[in-house]
Amino acid sequence: MPVSVVVCSKDDLDKVRPFLNHLQSLPWSEADEIIVVNDHSQDGNAYQELGTEFGVKVVSPSQNIVGKKAAVLCGIKTAKHQHVLLTDVDCRPRHGWKAAMQGALNDSDVVIGFSPYVKSGTLINAWVRFESYITGVQYLSFAQRGLAYMGVGRSMLVNKSTYTALSLEDLHPHIPSGDDDMLVQLATSVSLTVNPKSFVETQSKEGWAAYFFQKRRHYGISTKYPDQIKLLLSWFSFSQIGFFLSAIVSIAYGYLPLIVFAAIFRWVIIMVVNRRSMNTLESGDLWLFFPIYDILLSIYYFIFGLSFFFPKSNKW
Repeated sequence: MPVSVVVCSKDDLDKVRPFLNHLQSLPWSEADEIIVVNDHSQDGNAYQELGTEFGVKVVSPSQNIVGKKAAVLCGIKTAKHQHVLLTDVDCRPRHGWKAAMQGALNDSDVVIGFSPYVKSGTLINAWVRFESYITGVQYLSFAQRGLAYMGVGRSMLVNKSTYTALSLEDLHPHIPSGDDDMLVQLATSVSLTVNPKSFVETQSKEGWAAYFFQKRRHYGISTKYPDQIKLLLSWFSFSQIGFFLSAIVSIAYGYLPLIVFAAIFRWVIIMVVNRRSMNTLESGDLWLFFPIYDILLSIYYFIFGLSFFFPKSNKW
């Protein structure tokens, strides 16, 4: 069945050309179409020229807002096919991406996939890949149990008819992030895939400040999650922080041997449980260092918990 591929771009024309070169190297049928949504970039003429060069459709949303919700909705509604694949210009879908995503649809409104970060060997890259793995396990396993609450816009397939009647207000345009999460939450049924061919690779942020800004922006949409999801995710974060805080207090009271035993027992259980899923989500090289990342994860949750007490920026 033919598909429409939608990718949004705002003032990053330098990324669009290599993206289109890569995308057109993948297997497509003559009926498939590629739509580049020019989200009010400064050099709109250059986008039109690029569209002519590559033979792709270039459109622009009528509204210019912070974030890409207007652009995503415009792309979906412009698509001529029922199946619409969503991705980003800084991503590289794998050979067989279309077939893998369509194969998981099963009459659902949305298929959510996984987007691994390319391994580079740096400290921040290792951490970003681990945190991405934890996030992936959460949203994929919740979706498997009928509690879908988010997806990654780098690898999603949506049924156009589900969103044709939507207005921009349905996506909470005052919150810059979360276009992919809202598409998932507005769906009646959601499927998932962990087929490696469905994975869409992307590069991690190169600096801690850029990474922190990106994650804080993404967490902005979490206030619109269903209460059950917010409660379950909060329990996970609090239990993560609570274990290590209680360990510090217990050590101060002289219970070091007990805490060492409890920590080792906890890590053995967690590592056994996560071994298979880490391999499935191509994070197996991080498995041996799980205890270190586990401690860092608690610090990460603590820092981001504190950050919510400070004003949020609408900068994109």
